[in-house]
Amino acid sequence: MWLGFSSASTKRAIATIYDRNTLFIIAISAQSQHLDISSISQFPAEEEVLLGPSTSFQVENVEYDKIDEKYFIYLKVLW
Repeated sequence: MWLGFSSASTKRAIATIYDRNTLFIIAISAQSQHLDISSISQFPAEEEVLLGPSTSFQVENVEYDKIDEKYFIYLKVLW
């Protein structure tokens, strides 16, 4: 659970610009508490999604890419 608002992009290429050694890949259902803010964003091409405070996640999988030295953490929004 992240207590504050969390920003994410629906475009993996955009997300990888901001990550360092960990990339969170989040499965968001239509029923979850999130808001697509791309239409009001200063950077609409980023296709930004805002997740509300205290959004709960379930870890589905963790992978480590030895070549890129990067962790991929697959999360599912619970509510």
